[in-house]
Amino acid sequence: MRGRSRPYERFVAAAADWLTAKRAKHFAMLLPLVALAVMVVDSFVKRSFWFVYKGDFILYYTGGRYLLTGRMNELYDFAAQEVFQLETLRLGVPQFTPFNHPPFTTLFYAPFAMASFELGLLFWSAAGFAALMLAWHVLHQELSALTVYSPLRLALLSFCFYPTIAWILANQNSAFTLLIYTMSYVALRRGRDLAGGAILGLLLYKPQLALTPVFILLVKGRLRALMGSLLTSSLLIAVGFLLSPKAMVDYGRVLPQIAELPFLPGYPIEKMHNLYGFCVLLLAHLFSVRVVECVAFLLTVGGLLIVAAWWRTVPWQPGTRQWDLTFAFTLALGLLISPHLMLYDLMALLLPIAIVCATYPNRPRYLLDGGPLLVWTALVFVVVFVSTYSTSAMLHLTGALGFPKLAVQLSVPIIVGWAVVGHLAAAACGKEK
Repeated sequence: MRGRSRPYERFVAAAADWLTAKRAKHFAMLLPLVALAVMVVDSFVKRSFWFVYKGDFILYYTGGRYLLTGRMNELYDFAAQEVFQLETLRLGVPQFTPFNHPPFTTLFYAPFAMASFELGLLFWSAAGFAALMLAWHVLHQELSALTVYSPLRLALLSFCFYPTIAWILANQNSAFTLLIYTMSYVALRRGRDLAGGAILGLLLYKPQLALTPVFILLVKGRLRALMGSLLTSSLLIAVGFLLSPKAMVDYGRVLPQIAELPFLPGYPIEKMHNLYGFCVLLLAHLFSVRVVECVAFLLTVGGLLIVAAWWRTVPWQPGTRQWDLTFAFTLALGLLISPHLMLYDLMALLLPIAIVCATYPNRPRYLLDGGPLLVWTALVFVVVFVSTYSTSAMLHLTGALGFPKLAVQLSVPIIVGWAVVGHLAAAACGKEK
């Protein structure tokens, strides 16, 4: 076993020696430029310029307009939605992005749908950047090691992480998700369990993202946090029924259809970066849908059992290095456990990255003995950037060669490896006591 680990140790040591703080900074700054070049080339190849792509904001605009115009009872009539979007976007090529969020979310989306689509999109982008700034401001106040940079500079540096670029291009809500995770983490870190759980309950608009954090609160018996989460969730559900009982019932009806989306032709499955997407990409053209879903379910359960085992040996002592690191890498692995996760959702990894950097502020080269955490963090930055493109290439290549279309989403095993290395770091912090 020792002999087997030596090549890995030598690789980590050599990589950590080469990856100086200066090089890490320069290569990170290059990523946005490389991303821009890739998008420009892609635009010319597809004869469709990326900068006129309006992303998923039409989804939120649809929900908001339906609330403002009193059409909540028709909220999940997808045929009517498609007509509304065609009239709103006025595109030469039909494009339909169905509104598939819970009815209560229309209250949040309504202010952005009060004016024209274009003006709403402008305010939506500004609100997203404000949420990103606020998330860094909250962390800036909580983690003293981050004070060497201003919240504005940290927000701008976030675009060195490719999912942040994917978020702004897709006009998604990932910045708000990051803000919720961040505020919940800070509240729990300060011992304010009720507030931390209540904030976490706001993720009911994307409930799959709350699965692992809520599970860990249950494992650790944090009853006040669970009560806070339940209170917020119950309030949001009540708001949904007040807005339209029919819409809430219809939402429950369409949920199975939403779960089947990755198996439909044309769905961008290469942009899914979780255990479920990993299984679909690797197995969907070899086995039935039920077999793929069964394997994904087993991996999800296995992932939950792994994080439960991690927390079994970690005392709930918020603010300690062991607690911080365990929380960070529970979140990282928890994102993969989520049943639905797209590239832009990985923007939430900015929180565990920030926690890691703040935990080891005076060891920029190694972070840990031998530098494995630094090396794996760098791998996450690089692989998350190339993974969607490599996955798409694998799908096209296997299809062109006459084989069943399959691919490996490289980001998934790399993030799993990063989380495992982070757990070992947390365990080492526990032994230092």
